[in-house]
This record gives sequence, C-alpha cells and structure tokens, in this order.
Amino acid sequence: MSFILSVGEVYSILSLPDKDKQLEKVAEEFEAIFLQKILSELSSSTENPFFSPQTRFWEKMYIMQLGEKLAEAGGIGFKNYVVNTYKKNFR
Repeated sequence: MSFILSVGEVYSILSLPDKDKQLEKVAEEFEAIFLQKILSELSSSTENPFFSPQTRFWEKMYIMQLGEKLAEAGGIGFKNYVVNTYKKNFR
C-alpha cells in the first residue's frame, strides 16, 4: 500500500459518496507519513559510523513500512484528531 497522494487525489477521495470512510483513509495516510518522519528523525539522531549505504537504505525502507503498519494498527491517535477536527469544522 502506498501512502503518497497528491492534493488532487485527496480532494477526489473526499468527494466520493462514502465521505466518512474516505476521510478516515486520508487521515490514516497522513498519520503514516507523520510517523515515518518522526521515526526517520529518531533514526538519524543515532548515526552509527559502521552503517554502510546499503544498511541505511534498508533502514529507510523499514521505517516506511513501520510507519504504515503503526498507522494501520491505530497509530498515536492523530488520525482520530484529524477526522474529528474535519467533521467539527468543515461539515
């Protein structure tokens, strides 16, 4: 599953009939990207001089997958915050 959407894709998803489900999907994807950035920053703050470029590549892939899986499993509640804020302010 890829979590990279353009702005146009987000608007097209939100214009579909089942808006609540689609809103949750977009919010989950946003949370996955957010978690990936946090994990990436944590990883870069603990540089290991013995890591090869290949190890860093695999580490980045692992972080991407971990962010996606964490978001799918419920994440840190950011998805719920985005969904509730959108429903409260834009409906």
